[in-house]
Amino acid sequence: MSALDLSPVLKPLATVFASACYVVLCPMVILAQIAPGMPLMEMAVSFLPHIVVLSALSVVALMAFRPRAAATGALITAVAALPFVTFSKYHTPQPGACLPGECLTVITANVFSHPEAMIELAALAEREQADLVAINETAPTFGPQAFSDHFPTYAHLRAEAGESGRTPAPLGLTLLSRKPVEHAREITPDQAAGRSFMSADLAGDWAGTRIVITHPLIPISSSWTEARDSLLEMAGETAAEADRFILMGDFNTTPWSTTFRNLPGKRAGDPRFSATWPTFLPVMGISIDHILASENFELVEYAVMESVGSDHYPLMARFKLKN
Repeated sequence: MSALDLSPVLKPLATVFASACYVVLCPMVILAQIAPGMPLMEMAVSFLPHIVVLSALSVVALMAFRPRAAATGALITAVAALPFVTFSKYHTPQPGACLPGECLTVITANVFSHPEAMIELAALAEREQADLVAINETAPTFGPQAFSDHFPTYAHLRAEAGESGRTPAPLGLTLLSRKPVEHAREITPDQAAGRSFMSADLAGDWAGTRIVITHPLIPISSSWTEARDSLLEMAGETAAEADRFILMGDFNTTPWSTTFRNLPGKRAGDPRFSATWPTFLPVMGISIDHILASENFELVEYAVMESVGSDHYPLMARFKLKN
């Protein structure tokens, strides 16, 4: 069958496809920048790179038989793509050697409550000689003995306790550190729908550095979106109170959202061409896990690590102090 024979089918399909991109998806992304906080628009922003690719393909498809519509679509696509194209809130790695004690290596991972993923994460942390490991959705069956067995070199452990007080809380946060820490605390804001963030200050050679980890709700409803934004805002404010800070975790927001732009510091690494979730469907991957650091840190190395058996990929960043 020739292309000419297919045209009566392809033209309506291309028109419908383009309409979905230009009339619905791209405008949702644009409106989310103007009036943030609406769940559907937040979801659209999360998949901004995918929407831009689909819209660009629609422009190409329309050029053959609706050039004016294609030109209009190209303009709408360009406006929608601005948060992605102009994104600059990130530290660029400056590769170099780290003298003993000069660099601080951190790993953050959402292990999806899988004990096996925590064991794999322990091996990964040991291989990278991570100084700090921030865990989201800690496996509730992973008790003190399991931590001792699999993270034996991490002398400082802070985990949200479950009801028994002996095992981690479901969906809880855990901070493991080889460095001495002080003022470790968990804060659960009233407006965060039960979610918390954890703050701790490093002591010793890295005194003056604050570590904050958090994992807010998914923005699938207005109340959950507000809870997410409130928790991230307070976590960011707590981090920014210190001379220098690292803020990390599964934020359930992508870098293209106004929520992310309002957070302090810069992200470790450019997230535009990588994804952290979901591991089981890479083609639909988005970046919702982040490591942010203050300007007085210099990024030496950054990587999205291999899967540990969770639905999220772990992130690793290696920093040293500027000057």
